[in-house]
Order: sequence, then structure tokens, then C-alpha cells
Amino acid sequence: MLKLRQALVSLAVCVASLLIPASMAQQNSVPAPKPEQILTAKKIFVSNAAEKCANFFCGAPDQPYDEFYNGIKMTGRYDLVGAPAEAELVFEINFVSNPANQLPRLKLLILDPKTHTTLWTLDEQVGAAGRQSTGRKNFEKAMSSLIRDVQMLTLPSSSSPPKKAS
Repeated sequence: MLKLRQALVSLAVCVASLLIPASMAQQNSVPAPKPEQILTAKKIFVSNAAEKCANFFCGAPDQPYDEFYNGIKMTGRYDLVGAPAEAELVFEINFVSNPANQLPRLKLLILDPKTHTTLWTLDEQVGAAGRQSTGRKNFEKAMSSLIRDVQMLTLPSSSSPPKKAS
């Protein structure tokens, strides 16, 4: 009985010693800074990398591009330019359908136009639907969420480096 009690106490001490550093790490965790370009860019180019959108979810093959372009334009946050060379960022919108019966999704890559480096990726799943009208509503909901995600991303975080005075 004494050995069982000692074993339980030893086990409790081991578990506690593992949990304490993990909880301290969560308390001291600071979000990593966002790429400065994402926070400061004014001019963007929207690139259409989408597969042709299935009629079940879209009314037109280029609907993901058209809706994203117009949604970003409506936010008033960016000047949309006609060529990547004129842009500070490239937003590459993609409608991804998965052949393995997985739900389609809208994927946005935010790229540096000079280096072609991916700075950020946003992804919204398009909900399942049994009817075409529901598929289109789910597409609209995912697109609205994606545009909202972009707006939230461009808000400065408390851990972002301070802006340099000019």
C-alpha cells in the first residue's frame, strides 16, 4: 500500500512538472509580428489563380475572382492596380475543389511582387450543400469571411514593430 501511494505521488509530481512550464509558456506567449508590407501596403494587384468554379457553387466560372476583387475594392483599404509591377502586394485568389469528396475552399495567397515570396495565406472552407442555391449561399458566406479575414489581418498587432518616423 505504501509503494502504491509513493508511486501515485511520484506520478502526480511528474505530471505537475510537465504542466507548469506549458502553462507558463502560454502566459508569456506573444503573437509573432505580421510582415510589415501587409500592414502598410496601399496598392495591390488581384491575381486570378482559381480553377473554374463549379456551377453548383458559382454562377460564373470567374466568380471567385470577380467577387473577391469587388469585395476588396468595397473595403476602401487598397488601391487596386492593373499590373503586379505597380503593386506593393499581390493577392492571389483561388477556388480549390478537392476530388476526394472534400469540401471546396477559397484560398488567398498574399505575395511580395518583387520576390514572389508568400507572406501570408488565408483559407475559408465552402460549406457542404445538397442544393445549388445552398451551395451558392455557402460560397457567398465563405467569400465574406475571407474578405473579413483580410481586414482583420491588416490591423496592426500589439507586437508589430513600431513604425519609423519619417
